[in-house]
Amino acid sequence: MDIREYAVQGALAAAQCAIIQVGTIVSTVLIRSAGYPDPSREWPALPAFIREWGPLAFAIPGVWVIATIILEQQRPEWFAKRETFLSGLLVGAVLVLLYTVASMQAWHLLPHSRG
Repeated sequence: MDIREYAVQGALAAAQCAIIQVGTIVSTVLIRSAGYPDPSREWPALPAFIREWGPLAFAIPGVWVIATIILEQQRPEWFAKRETFLSGLLVGAVLVLLYTVASMQAWHLLPHSRG
């Protein structure tokens, strides 16, 4: 087994981890700036979940890497580097969407100044 064979997984998993890190920081800073965890307020579930359990999301790239390596080795006739790359982009896009939604929900909780 040559580690260079899995460079696609490594690069895309690193990008996915960066998305998770930045998304977690942004949504956490926004929800904390709005006063979280004030028990008297109703908090949107997604940013609150990210604030409390965000690091668990780092399992997503790990599971994706393991799954694509297994699929490439056991089912190369229908899952090759092309599918690995496309599925990695899809996972990244879903993560961007998830953290964008969470950040927007948290952003709307902030007291906005009116000029």
